Amino acid sequence: MAALRARRSAFAPSAGSSAPPPAVFSVSRGRMLYRMAKQVARDNAELAAQVRLLDCNLSKVSVVEPDDGAALREKEVGQVEGVEQADGVEHAEGTEQAKKAEQAEGVEQASGPSGASGPEPAASRGTDTLPRRADCLVTDCLDHSVLGLGLLPALDDAAARLLEPRARIIPSVVRVRAALVQLSVGKVSGFNLEGMNAYRWYPAAEAVKMSTVPWVRLSGEFEALGLDLQARADAVPRVGREDEAAGRVEEKGENRAEKRNGEEEAETLPLASPAWEQDHVVEVAVQRPGRCNAVVFWFEADLAPGLAWRSWEGADDAASRGQESESWSLYGVDQAVQYLDGFEVHAGETLQLRVCQDKGRIFFERRGRPCTRARHALAPRWHFDMVLDERRNGAYDKAIRRAVQARKAAGKSTFTLDMGAGSSILSMMAARAGAEEVVGAEVSAHMCDVGEETAIRNGFLERVTMLCRD
Repeated sequence: MAALRARRSAFAPSAGSSAPPPAVFSVSRGRMLYRMAKQVARDNAELAAQVRLLDCNLSKVSVVEPDDGAALREKEVGQVEGVEQADGVEHAEGTEQAKKAEQAEGVEQASGPSGASGPEPAASRGTDTLPRRADCLVTDCLDHSVLGLGLLPALDDAAARLLEPRARIIPSVVRVRAALVQLSVGKVSGFNLEGMNAYRWYPAAEAVKMSTVPWVRLSGEFEALGLDLQARADAVPRVGREDEAAGRVEEKGENRAEKRNGEEEAETLPLASPAWEQDHVVEVAVQRPGRCNAVVFWFEADLAPGLAWRSWEGADDAASRGQESESWSLYGVDQAVQYLDGFEVHAGETLQLRVCQDKGRIFFERRGRPCTRARHALAPRWHFDMVLDERRNGAYDKAIRRAVQARKAAGKSTFTLDMGAGSSILSMMAARAGAEEVVGAEVSAHMCDVGEETAIRNGFLERVTMLCRD
């Protein structure tokens, strides 16, 4: 959610009006958040008169500059009535389809405890314009990967069209912190599952709650890169309504030209410039020996001088960082993990890590050693979580033992079929319990390879057979 705050004078009430005008405009990311914000406004009667919910995307919000007469009236109202600076809330979100859907639903105003309808948020009156540019922007559009919610494109758009020059941005700076780690599977329920580690990969920064997975920190935390949101917004050229209209006309003209000329004109277009906004090398000191196969990263946001919040406590505690400012961690945001091809590291050595950033992602790579492994050969994240669930494993192991022992007590041999064998952990449980023959069927070719390698590592080659079958 992002909020744009404008000066109160731009919303001065007309003569005879007692309701304070809104001065804060919020833009929600989803329909559910829009509905939630509307309900919150209804539940807070003292603020409802100041709340308007704009049912449109941020890109459709525009600014209507007040005319000279309106500016004069605002000044007179401020002098006579002593209007003070105040904040209201206005939420903008959704699409035209969403608006029609809500109208079709016939959503009624929520009633208070007495049964009477509460004050209608001014948002329901519907508008997609701001009376003037805002002088402050507040946003928490930060996810585990920092940029996955479109923070930078939204900031650029708002700075160009909706913000005053030098408008304050909160947070002003976002720092990306990181550490080298070893994320590995070892002994699980008595079986060696190290073979799965070679198949751990994900095409982007994966959301991982580090408190739920086995990991070893190999380096201290370091600053991977910094995002100066205040400087970025200040550097964006401001455009007016005439500039926006001219841009739309020019864009339509270009689209028509491309349609006429087709592929022949496309071949003459210049090549795109590199997408990375930042591309640099960070030297990282290794503190512990191990096999590094991932970078875990999180963020720290500066809200005001001496006031910051972190999405994770990180690899080190606050005392070791020597941080004296007031700060706290947000435990609702998972950590981001980018997997690397595994390599051995030794305490005391220094590694060079390439860090890149564009408008939508952050990318890590060991300098001089790009990933070369075939990316189709990976085990899904949920499979790691499943095999590490010892309670689940224990229950299956007990049930399999009972089934095999019952067959043996009856003087019969046991042939076990494991459907969806994956890592073959259940197949190995059956073999360990005494089953004479076990067949594991797995439709995924690379997971079948994982299961076969795991069975061989644990000495069950003669009794466990993996078949790549549906």
